[in-house]
Amino acid sequence: MTRAKTAALFAALALALLAAFAPPAAAQTAPPAPYSEDPAQTAPPAPYSNDPAYPSAEPLAPELSDELSRQTELLDLSPWERYFADAKAFLGRSFQSVDEALVSLAEGGGEEPGGILSAAAAAAVRELRPALASCAVLVLAGLLTTMASGVPDEGIKGTLTLALLAVCAGAALERFISLAHTAFEAVSMTSDFAESTLPVVSTLLTLTGADAAQGLFHPLMSFLSGTVIAVISRAALPLSCACGMLRAADPIAGEGRLAGLSRLISRAVKWLLGLVSAVYFAVTQVRGLNAAARDGVAVRTARYAIDRLVPVVGSMVSGTVDGVMACSLLIRNGAGTLALILLFSAALKPLMVLGFGALSFRAAAALCRPACGPRVYALYSGLADTASELFACTAAAVLLLTLTLCVFLASGGAAAGLW
Repeated sequence: MTRAKTAALFAALALALLAAFAPPAAAQTAPPAPYSEDPAQTAPPAPYSNDPAYPSAEPLAPELSDELSRQTELLDLSPWERYFADAKAFLGRSFQSVDEALVSLAEGGGEEPGGILSAAAAAAVRELRPALASCAVLVLAGLLTTMASGVPDEGIKGTLTLALLAVCAGAALERFISLAHTAFEAVSMTSDFAESTLPVVSTLLTLTGADAAQGLFHPLMSFLSGTVIAVISRAALPLSCACGMLRAADPIAGEGRLAGLSRLISRAVKWLLGLVSAVYFAVTQVRGLNAAARDGVAVRTARYAIDRLVPVVGSMVSGTVDGVMACSLLIRNGAGTLALILLFSAALKPLMVLGFGALSFRAAAALCRPACGPRVYALYSGLADTASELFACTAAAVLLLTLTLCVFLASGGAAAGLW
C-alpha cells in the first residue's frame, strides 16, 4: 500500500472518530443536570432511612445530635460553598448546604464507594468524548504533512513539508496550551482550597483540645499553600511548558538540536517534584504523629485530674467533658471526610482533562506514525510526555493536600484522648 493510500485510510478513520465523538452544540453549552426535576427524585431521603442506597449508622441520642448541631454552627464553612456544587454527585444526597452535609457525615451517613465510583465513571465519560475529538483533529493535522510527498521538485517539496509541519505543530500547541492552562488553574484551586480549609482545621483542633496539633497544622498548611504549591506553580509548571515548546520546535528544527535541552528540563522537573514531595511527606508524618501523642497525654491527664481532684461532682464533670469531646471528634472526622470529598470532586475534572489529553497525544502519535513519518511522531510523542508532566505536577499538589487531611483525620482519636 502506498503512502498516499495509507494517508487516505487514516484520514477517513480520523473523520469517523471526529463525527462519532464530537459532542453536539447543545451538549457543549448546556451543563449536565445531575438531579432530576421530579420532586420524588430530588427530595432528600430521611436521615436514617432503611434505603440501602443511603447507608447510615444508628441514630445518635438527641443530646448528642443537638451538640453536633451546636458545634457545627461555630464553624465558618462559607469558603467551601463554591466547591459544594461539584461535590453533590459524590455525596449521594441532595444536601442544601455544607452544614447539612457535615452533620450527616458526622452522624455516620454518606455514600457507598460504589456510588462514588459511578459518579467518577460518569465524569470520565463526559471528558473522554472531547479528548477523542481532539485526537481526531491531531490525526488530521498530521496527515496534512503527507501532501508534500507527491511534489517532484525537491526544493518545493522541502519548503512545503516544513510549512505543513508548522501547521501541524500549531494545532498541537493549541491543544497543549489549553492543557497547560488547565494545570495552572488546578494547582491554583488546590492552593485556595488549602487556605480555605485552614480556619476550619484550627477551630476543630481547638474544640478537641489539640493544642500541639494546632501548632503543627497551621504552619504546615501555610507551608503547603505558600511554599510547596508555589514551587509547583512557579517553577515546575513553567519549566514543563518550556519543555513542551522545545519539543514542539525540535521536529521543525531537525537533527534533534533541541532534544538535549528538553530532556534536561524534563529531568529537572522530575527531580524537583520528587524532592518537594519527599520533604513534605517526611515532615507531615513525623511531626503529625508526635503532635497527636502529646495532645492525647495532655487531654487524658486533664480528665483524670477532673475526675479525681474535684469532690463529689468530679465524675459527672468528667463524663460531660467526654460527651462534648466525643461530639467534637465526630465533627472533626466529618469535616475531614467532607474536605476530602470536596477536594476530590474539584480536582477530578482537571486531572481527567490532563490525563486524557496526554493519551490523545499518545494515540495520535501512534496512528500517524505509519503514514506521516518520524517528524510528526516525534512532535506528538514529545508533547504527550510533557502533558504527562503537567498531570504529575497537578496530581502532586492534590496528593500532598490529601496527605495533610488524612493526617488530620488519623490524629483525631489520639488527640481527643479517646484511646
